[in-house]
Amino acid sequence: MLDITAIGEIVIDFTPAGFSEVGNTLYERHPGGGPANMLVAAAKNQMTGALLTKVGKDPFGTYLAGVLKKNGLESCGLRYSQNKPTITAWVDLDENKERSFFSIQTDMSLTDYSVEDIDYSLIDECGILHIAGSMMCWEKPMDAVKKAFAYAKKNHKLTSCDMNWRPVLSDREYAVREMAPFVPQFDILKLSDEEFELCTGTTDLETGSRMLLDGGVKFLAVTMGARGCYYRYANGGALVTAYEIQAVDSNGAGDAFTGYLLAGLWKQLKEGKEIGEIPPEEIGEIVDRANAAGALCTTKSGSLMAIPDADEVERFRNAHR
Repeated sequence: MLDITAIGEIVIDFTPAGFSEVGNTLYERHPGGGPANMLVAAAKNQMTGALLTKVGKDPFGTYLAGVLKKNGLESCGLRYSQNKPTITAWVDLDENKERSFFSIQTDMSLTDYSVEDIDYSLIDECGILHIAGSMMCWEKPMDAVKKAFAYAKKNHKLTSCDMNWRPVLSDREYAVREMAPFVPQFDILKLSDEEFELCTGTTDLETGSRMLLDGGVKFLAVTMGARGCYYRYANGGALVTAYEIQAVDSNGAGDAFTGYLLAGLWKQLKEGKEIGEIPPEEIGEIVDRANAAGALCTTKSGSLMAIPDADEVERFRNAHR
């Protein structure tokens, strides 16, 4: 039995790692990808997980398959593209260590992910089906995630989504037209503040969050970087302040947040509660713990390998109380 199955990318992030003797930027290979990072964060909270994804039949793909196994994640849902390479992303960090992505690939393995690649047994086994927004940026993967989503709903699985919109993958017009109508159908929805406006047409957190809950979302989290996280569910909403920290690399912080959030909610659900029955004080603790995990992730370079352990997160929270 699996706690969570995710559909989405595992990638190679080439991250700035200092300078050469002549002053050129050096880039280091790091494993990453939003849903892969999230699953590692969940696994550090004793959740069992699997990733449905597609990589190239190349050295990067082989390496990433090993990363999944090393982190205790089920890899039988991984598929290999015979003619398209593993996704690589180049990461740029600004003076505040906020990351942006760019790509030099014109084709990549994940664009080939199709309905035929879905391992439905991994959905049958899971409690939560998590879908990454990156899968909604291309026609074949979008068809696959809609099929998987419908199957999960039919079989009474909890569903979650991190929209994780990337302009490098799809423009805003596409996101508004294709992604925004789909993501509010999930039980648990994590958005950035930019994605929140894209989905609701407003920057007003209370107004927009009520719109999403009225549409069927059971738990909403809106991450806002240094401003913290706003959440809303049936028992109300609140802003949970962020932790002040000296960031090194923000890549993966949102994924660490999502993994810790889902782990906290799942623990309550396994005790027999519905999401709307979780006490507000417990929800506040869950979101604060997720905030701490996201903050700690920024203190190390890379994304997947920077995900903090649960004990590390608790020590950090205790030191900042």
